[in-house]
Amino acid sequence: RDIVVVGLVGIGAVIGLVTIARLLSWLFANYHDNIVALLIGFMLGSLRKVWPWKIDLAFLTDTAGNFVLNSDGEKIVSQQANFFPLLPPEGIVVPPTEIITAVGLMLLGLAVVLLLEWIANREEARHKRQNAPAS
Repeated sequence: RDIVVVGLVGIGAVIGLVTIARLLSWLFANYHDNIVALLIGFMLGSLRKVWPWKIDLAFLTDTAGNFVLNSDGEKIVSQQANFFPLLPPEGIVVPPTEIITAVGLMLLGLAVVLLLEWIANREEARHKRQNAPAS
């Protein structure tokens, strides 16, 4: 019974991925600059939520004023504030390894993007050379 559910979810995921990939491909071909701007906006907008350095400001409470706990017995955060790791709020210590890891991963991501761009440019140049008319 569970295998049927997993199979149906898998089939749905594959169909969804293929469909969205084709849609994105068409959108990129026809509205490249607008789609890139939209995707950059999505990424910048999500930074607030995925930012790793946060401080908890408030917790969820019930009508009696007691903290609401999750299934692990931890208080549920209702409000957070982001902070920059090099200028943490008073009383907050950010381990240097966190900053080094974050900067390292950022540089790794940049290197991967630059490598992919270099490979794409090289392939494009090779493709143009192969298809150039003979003189």
